Amino acid sequence: MTMNRLAEQALLDWLHSNDRKPLLVDGARQVGKSYLVERLFGPAHFKRVLKLDFMEKPALRDIFEGDLTPDVLLRDIQLVTGQVFDVEHDLLFFEEIGLCQKAIDSLKYFCQQRPDIALIATGSNVGLLGSFPVGKVNRVTIRPMTFKEFLWANGLKMLAEVLDEPSRNHISSLVHDKLWQSFLDYLFVGGMPEAVAKWASFDFNIDILKAAKAGRRVHKTLLADYKDDFAKYSHGQKYSALQITRVFDSITTNLMKERDGTAPKYKFRGVIPGNRGYEDLIGPIHFLETIGVAHRVYIVEGNVRSPLRAMMDETRFKLLLHDVGLLNATLGLSYAEVINQAYDFKGYVCENFVACEFVATSNDRPYQALFSWTSKRAAELEFILEGLDNQLIPIEVKSGRSTRSKSLSTYVKNYAPQIVYKLTGRLSAAPKEGVVKELPLYMAASVLTSTTVSS
Repeated sequence: MTMNRLAEQALLDWLHSNDRKPLLVDGARQVGKSYLVERLFGPAHFKRVLKLDFMEKPALRDIFEGDLTPDVLLRDIQLVTGQVFDVEHDLLFFEEIGLCQKAIDSLKYFCQQRPDIALIATGSNVGLLGSFPVGKVNRVTIRPMTFKEFLWANGLKMLAEVLDEPSRNHISSLVHDKLWQSFLDYLFVGGMPEAVAKWASFDFNIDILKAAKAGRRVHKTLLADYKDDFAKYSHGQKYSALQITRVFDSITTNLMKERDGTAPKYKFRGVIPGNRGYEDLIGPIHFLETIGVAHRVYIVEGNVRSPLRAMMDETRFKLLLHDVGLLNATLGLSYAEVINQAYDFKGYVCENFVACEFVATSNDRPYQALFSWTSKRAAELEFILEGLDNQLIPIEVKSGRSTRSKSLSTYVKNYAPQIVYKLTGRLSAAPKEGVVKELPLYMAASVLTSTTVSS
């Protein structure tokens, strides 16, 4: 089974760029960085891939202890690996480069002296390092698989094409039902490639429960591996692996205290014994964001205006996980509960899904923080985006088929936006005239890819 990724296009653009630099593919552990480079992109565009894996073979770091001149390094790499490198037809691949600071330093010299060498490096902890060749690399960030990529992996490419149509005029109720069932499956499985591959390997008509159990085992293993990584990557930081783990676990416990509705503001008190405020937790929170396993959604209030960053309060935010399948695993939700929507946290799970789709879809755009909106009168919208001409685009997320919303009506009445999106669990009738555009939840990514949202 081949699992195609949307990021393949970004790598292809890099390959044919007139100003190509070494490419850093970063992202959380186990999101498919190596698979993308070594199994998808490399074989499709190069004769062979010459790989140095600094995690599997730490001794390879010794190659970079001396001269960092690219020609010298390339000579030593060929001698140590026993592989000949053809500059014109081969790809040089440094895996987990964050474990070798000197290899990171060498990217500067590859950029300056040998731009003709196609060099890709992957890393999970690069943002935590003290030294980085700024301006000397191109970067692509890989996230867990999106809903569209999930459909691809399950052999549903024609169904995935429907997601490219923001208008529901082209979707029948039967097609919607198929998409909705796959969407509920995705909420359980999530987008971690190993979980998706395990899920797709089963015959659902016979082994659906076995598939669910196998996927959940992958989730539990990944969560344990992440916590092991906290200890590995936090070495030398001012905070401990235990503190990082407490903050990571608190993402879910914050949600569970509120039961249902939108995700609550992240609460600092009680996360780490003796620590009560944001300043006590800023280090671990930043760590989780930097290695890609948490997303912060800033809360803005009242009559907001563009740019939203000017209204941002760093201490007021929601904290969400980078993968909805892992979120369901930490909540302890079974496959039956998820597909039957028989649980208390539907609102949180769907909000987390939308956030992940937004983050993954914006990878080829300048970084755009996520924002939500609230008012002192208890009205609240899950997201607000900045569109073209500084217009703000409010987005409401509804987990079910009931779409009535006091918060949305309040925002439209008070601030007269040009367009508002409502993401729901139903297929509505043909679009009506007006500012409110209703879309099924599984089409969240189309909100960002539409022309109304700035890039």
